[in-house]
Amino acid sequence: AVHTTPWPSQPERRAAAAGSVHYERHRPERTTLYRLVQQHAASFIAHTEASTGSELPGFIKDEFDAYLKDKLFDPLGMTSPRTPAARPAV
Repeated sequence: AVHTTPWPSQPERRAAAAGSVHYERHRPERTTLYRLVQQHAASFIAHTEASTGSELPGFIKDEFDAYLKDKLFDPLGMTSPRTPAARPAV
């Protein structure tokens, strides 16, 4: 007897997807991570600086600010409008 799976095979999924390509923007501002960073970044930075006796490096603070401002995490600056000069040449 031939065993069939309840899910489509990879070629079947590709065929189905080829006719129904749909793009929807990822919305990081709706994620739990975004809300946690939004609610706790300032206190995390303040606590870390107070407990170590030194400031966090500027690039760390900048990443928190950029994440919250641009609502994305883009360490290479490839999709972020804030760092066009940092984009690598393609």
